[in-house]
Amino acid sequence: MYGFSMGGGVALRVLTVTTDVKAALLYSPVSGDESKNIPLFEGLAGGRDPQFDGEAEASAASLVHISPSYHYTVITPPVLIFHGTADSVVPVSWTQETCDLLVAAGRNAGCIFYDGASHIFDGSAMQDFVPRMFDFYNIYLRQ
Repeated sequence: MYGFSMGGGVALRVLTVTTDVKAALLYSPVSGDESKNIPLFEGLAGGRDPQFDGEAEASAASLVHISPSYHYTVITPPVLIFHGTADSVVPVSWTQETCDLLVAAGRNAGCIFYDGASHIFDGSAMQDFVPRMFDFYNIYLRQ
């Protein structure tokens, strides 16, 4: 499984509800905590997107229920996350928190941070990312 940005958040949700995934790679993912994502999604593209109507009114209990970060102990496949330290869209601290929580939950997880890279990698970050992605999948999908 591969997830970029908001797709990384979707991937985290999938990982908490199925054991069918053999390996997951996340690239500049949003938070596994929906209470953090709601303000981000509301501010994207300069205004509130109607697809997110009602999310800000969700109860704290509902957000805990649907937030992957509260369910990392059930994730079975290895997870590798990549994030740039100069990401102006998704805070790099969210990926650090996700990594810390996955490791604390005893999951096979790792994080790679690219100093100065933005939300979408280019240059040396992209040159390093692509072979690492293929190496990761080759290790876990050829078993």
